[in-house]
This record gives sequence, structure tokens and C-alpha cells, in this order.
Amino acid sequence: KILLFTMIQKDWFASWFNTTFYHDLYSKRNDDEAKGFMEYLSFCLKWNHNVTILDACCGAGRHALYLESKGFQVYGMDLSENNILTAQSLSRHPERWFISDVRSFRLPNQVDFALNLFTSFGYFENDDDHLRMLKTMNVNLKNNGIFVLDFPNLSFVQSNMKELEIIKGKLADYEINRGIHQGKIVKRISFVSDDKSYCFEEKVMAYDQDQLRKLLERAGFVILNVWGYRDWETKEISLDR
Repeated sequence: KILLFTMIQKDWFASWFNTTFYHDLYSKRNDDEAKGFMEYLSFCLKWNHNVTILDACCGAGRHALYLESKGFQVYGMDLSENNILTAQSLSRHPERWFISDVRSFRLPNQVDFALNLFTSFGYFENDDDHLRMLKTMNVNLKNNGIFVLDFPNLSFVQSNMKELEIIKGKLADYEINRGIHQGKIVKRISFVSDDKSYCFEEKVMAYDQDQLRKLLERAGFVILNVWGYRDWETKEISLDR
């Protein structure tokens, strides 16, 4: 007998990211990948060990923990209590990790750099909440601080979307259905574990580059550059502060 257990709700991220299934599904996004990305970012932004860095929506901290291991002063915040507890257990500075809503948090001190990685933007239902998030990021930055936003290239997503995929994890086999509906990139994740059926959705606003620019400018940011992953790989990045 299978008991249907559905976890779709308005704030899907509040439940899905707090599960072990989320980490199982994305287990290939591991510490090695985080290390490579942070090494590129450090090179391109010319970080020295005097800079302070915020990883907003940090998850279990794989990016921030690597930066901490390299001697940087790093802060992490996330809405998921389980993620923050995991990060604190691995950190030499557990006091620098916070459970908070990204739309309304304040750090003890402003930072030089703020990061929002692994598509952690675009989760809310309206532009006002996304603008609140961006303004909060700005408030937590020093004057001339830099914000790095990692977000999907909409035209690439539209051209290369795999509508159906099965991903085998340690806890379950995940059926992934993808599409763009009502202005959102939607990923529906279905699976069975211990005779229970689960269904989660990830929903991200289908913002194009122009829409993102307008939101960022309304939040007080000046766009310095737009990069793609091929730029990271070749290190062909310039940044004028």
C-alpha cells in the first residue's frame, strides 16, 4: 500500500530545501564543484584575505565553507534551519551563520562582497518581494561593495530544456518534469521512498537579462558586468570598480 504524501505549497523552498531528498538529488553539486567555482570567483574578483563575504541563501554552506577554509571571513544565511545547523557543525565560526529570510536580514557588519549562488533568486511570487531581497543585499554591502548574482540564462534554458529526466539517487529515483508556465521555470520532482510517494516543485521566475537589470537598478545596483560559465572557465573576465 502506498500513502500519498504531497509537499507542494506556496513557499515551496521552505519545505523542499529542508529535506534530505533535496541534498540527495543534487549530490553531484559537491564540494569539488564549489571549490572550482570559488577559485574562479576569487581570481576574477581579486579577493585578498582582508575582504568580508556574505553567502546569501547558502544552503548547507559548501561555497562559504570552502572560502572559510582558505582564510576568508565569511557569513552564511539561509531560511533552512537544517542547512544552517549542518554548516555550523562544519564551521570554525558557527556564530557567523544565520537562519533568516533573505528579504529582511541584517548582518552585524556590512561586507565587501555578497554572493547569491546556485539559482537562489526568483523564488517569490511577485517582483516586489524580489526587489525587497535585492535591497536587503544592498543594505548589507559596504559602499562600493559588489554583489554576485548567479541566475539561469533564459534563452539557453528555453533552447536546451530537458522536459523529462530520471535521476538515480541514494534515497530514491527522481522523475523530473520541466517546463515554463505562467512566467516561471518549473521543475516538478516526483519519487517514492519507503512506500511513500512524494512530489515537490521548484519554481523560479523566468526573468530575462533586461528584467534582471531593471530590478537590480531599482535596488540601487550598478551593473558592472554580465558573465557566463564559459567566461569562468577561460577566466576572460574584466571588472572595473
